[in-house]
Amino acid sequence: MSNYIFADLKRIIKRIPFLISILLINLALAGVLLFAHGSNWNSVYFVICVQNFSQVLPIILGLIVLSAVFADDFKAKTMQVAIGTGLSRGAVIFSKLIEVCVLTAFSIFTIGVVAFGMGGILHAETIASQNIEIIQFLLKAGSAIIGYCSIAMILMFFTQTTGFATLFYIGLSAHIVEGILEIFTDIKYIQVLNLKRFFFSSLVETVFTRMLLGTIDVGGIIGMIIYIIGAVAIALLLFRKRELEF
Repeated sequence: MSNYIFADLKRIIKRIPFLISILLINLALAGVLLFAHGSNWNSVYFVICVQNFSQVLPIILGLIVLSAVFADDFKAKTMQVAIGTGLSRGAVIFSKLIEVCVLTAFSIFTIGVVAFGMGGILHAETIASQNIEIIQFLLKAGSAIIGYCSIAMILMFFTQTTGFATLFYIGLSAHIVEGILEIFTDIKYIQVLNLKRFFFSSLVETVFTRMLLGTIDVGGIIGMIIYIIGAVAIALLLFRKRELEF
């Protein structure tokens, strides 16, 4: 399994489109901060700019990671070849989750370097608590990406194509799916159950909001982990019953 992961990551890191996409995201952040720099510039404004930018990362960066991990693999049928040579379907799914985590962490790290680098260049003069806030904003975006990718993997492995799963990911990260579910959770007799607090996005929001306030939401963190493990388990259950498409 480790050879499969390393081979995949090596292939992805060498892909020019992936590298260009990450570069463009970092350039966009630098551009936003340069544009915001002016007479009203201060550390608070800088933190707000990074926070606002981090809010779009689950959609933009998440799609890049999802495509990098799955698109070429399904197109070239390397996953089928790996299974044909003895790698279990569970190992393939778990490998993909690890790849999503590694690429997300790598991308978020580069964005963090650019954010703090630009803060230094533009003399934002942030204090320690503000730097921690920025790190938490980026960790929140990274956690959302990993969670949404995990859930999208259910459709990814069931259909063995990226089309519907990509649209589903957009629906998750743009909160479209959540909006549809709220139609039902807002029904009078269901509303009292407050089911919205169990949405993955709600768990992420609660965990990192409380973290900013200096507390740790253990229940929320466990809930996020359950979502990811549950999504992987469902993906494996469905994938085991599917014939491989060559």
